Amino acid sequence: TTYPVLPTPGRAQVQIFNPRDCQLPITINNQSILLEPFGIWSDKDIETIGNVSLPYTADFSQCGGENNTSGAITAFENQATSYVLEESSFYAYKDYVNKTKSGNPAIRVLTYSRIDSNVVTKVELSGVDFVFETNGTEITKVGEFAPGRYEVKVNGEVVDKIAIKLGGVYTLQTLVDGNATNVNLTVVTPANSVHVLWIIPQYIALTIGEVLYVITGVGFAFTQAPTSMKSLLQASWLLTVSFGNILIIIITHAKLVNRQ
Repeated sequence: TTYPVLPTPGRAQVQIFNPRDCQLPITINNQSILLEPFGIWSDKDIETIGNVSLPYTADFSQCGGENNTSGAITAFENQATSYVLEESSFYAYKDYVNKTKSGNPAIRVLTYSRIDSNVVTKVELSGVDFVFETNGTEITKVGEFAPGRYEVKVNGEVVDKIAIKLGGVYTLQTLVDGNATNVNLTVVTPANSVHVLWIIPQYIALTIGEVLYVITGVGFAFTQAPTSMKSLLQASWLLTVSFGNILIIIITHAKLVNRQ
């Protein structure tokens, strides 16, 4: 499977979204970056104790704004923080990057509104009784859905189709203005790279081996033991199996392998 890159003590993560239909050149940490429409930039390994300030310069001229706008965003230790840069400020929120416990894909909606901030935007996925609601530029809570293909409805109108996969974590960027509404599905954490059904051949092989091993061992212990000791030998055989199970428990809880 594809494991998520989670924030850890002594490290911080920062992501910058561009939920617009225009390119946004930025310079941050001495890196020159061109954020494509509905693009994302991330740094998942920022060394810090507490928090650290990251100065940036953004060129909003391609989006109808000023050429050079400067500011600074903050990376917080042991946290993933996402930003939407504005000409005069920015919108920030603590992001969700971990996979769900069930393995189902997770989605949250990031709405960027060019109209009145008091106007409510409703985003829905077809066939699901769940509505994301935002006011102006805002992030929603995380919603968990079954993997598959969905139509995306914004304020009751179908605007696009998306596909989400097992284990994936997504941000649905939604641009709302007076002329049109656009959406784009951005991957925050990649979906599982190995399908769960690949476990079936392994279980088949284990079952065949278990049947051959158990029948042979139990048969040998029973036929070779004296009549008065058949029960004792059977119990001894099962005792050795229990020792193996105890060893498995010890190794599992010791977590000798990372991501075990």
